[in-house]
Amino acid sequence: MKLLNKITLNYFKNTAIVFFFALGILYLVIDQIIISEVNEQLRKTNREVREKLESGIIVDYHPFVEISEVNLIPAEYDKYDDVEISYNGKKGEEIFRQYVAYTNINGKNYKIITRSSLIEKEDLFWTILLLMSSILVILLIVLFYANRKAAKNIFKPFYENLKILDSFTLQNNNEFVLEKSNISEFERLNDSLLELSKKAKKEYNLLKEFTEDLSHELQTPVSIIKTKLELIIQKEINDSETEDNYQAIYQNINKLDRLNRTLLLLTKLESPDFFPSRTISVKAALQKAVDVYSDAAESENIKISLLLNSEITVEMNETLIETLLNNLFSNSIKHNYQNGEVIVELDENKLIVKNTGETPVNNPENYFNRFTRSYKSKDSTGLGLSVVKKICDLYGMKISYTFEKSHHTVIIIF
Repeated sequence: MKLLNKITLNYFKNTAIVFFFALGILYLVIDQIIISEVNEQLRKTNREVREKLESGIIVDYHPFVEISEVNLIPAEYDKYDDVEISYNGKKGEEIFRQYVAYTNINGKNYKIITRSSLIEKEDLFWTILLLMSSILVILLIVLFYANRKAAKNIFKPFYENLKILDSFTLQNNNEFVLEKSNISEFERLNDSLLELSKKAKKEYNLLKEFTEDLSHELQTPVSIIKTKLELIIQKEINDSETEDNYQAIYQNINKLDRLNRTLLLLTKLESPDFFPSRTISVKAALQKAVDVYSDAAESENIKISLLLNSEITVEMNETLIETLLNNLFSNSIKHNYQNGEVIVELDENKLIVKNTGETPVNNPENYFNRFTRSYKSKDSTGLGLSVVKKICDLYGMKISYTFEKSHHTVIIIF
């Protein structure tokens, strides 16, 4: 859930609680005000009735005023009650508020009851309550949107900085500039992010330089050793054991050379600027890769089938698409067996490379990780599919690897 939505939701919950709480208080306050006003009106009516009695005027207006003589005045000589009374032949009973008071006038004890209908008072009560509730609801809605708009303005630098962070990359040497804010917590966050980015870039550049320097420095002695070994192997060697040892050294030097070049390529793949793109026909690139590996496949009696049903063009670096396809073909032949097959299908927006082979000892998806390989593939560097995956990631292509019915299948969706 977005931060702004979270704040808005919490505000809505809190305002709803406040609203119902305020509505309850409003109900009680209005009810008490109306009851107080009715009581005051009843006391006023009672005083007027007593004044008339003192003047000798008998007042009896049922059910609003009732007067009766009593022998004694009780200790509780006045009280208020709510009663239901039916009068004038009306069906049903009507609620009245009554004030019962006892008094002595001209030597006689009187019980005076004054009443007021609560029907109109209830109508007034609900009208006032509805009006006040409407005002409160409108106020809360206005405050809700005002608060949301204010929150957007407050969090604007935060969201702008999120966009900047989304586009942040360690390969970019441009200065990391964040949106300023007048909120101290956001400024502290900005300072922390700036410091973190500086440390990350520094460490990344150090690691990158170390990897490139190491790869470069290794290349020269490896090339010299390979050249010297080739010269030795070309000479006639009478000792077969010595010859085997030279061959083993040569194979491992070749493997080390490939490993060094692949690691250097993986390092460069972190920086897309190294690889300018152009429009490339995938179909033509596939046919070129088949030509390169046809001899290797023929030597193992492996049949390569091409099913090029579509013409797909992509914006890629020419060297990288060659590297991607070469690694796929090399992998499909290297991990195949004699009299096996490789099926390459180009259809709509995807490339499918399928080859026969032994059941993998690891989860096929793990072969995209560096240095993951089958225990039988001692000559493999374990980086071929890692390079393929890295190139796919660089251009936003999806890749998957499955094994089913004795076939390894790699699918690339452009």
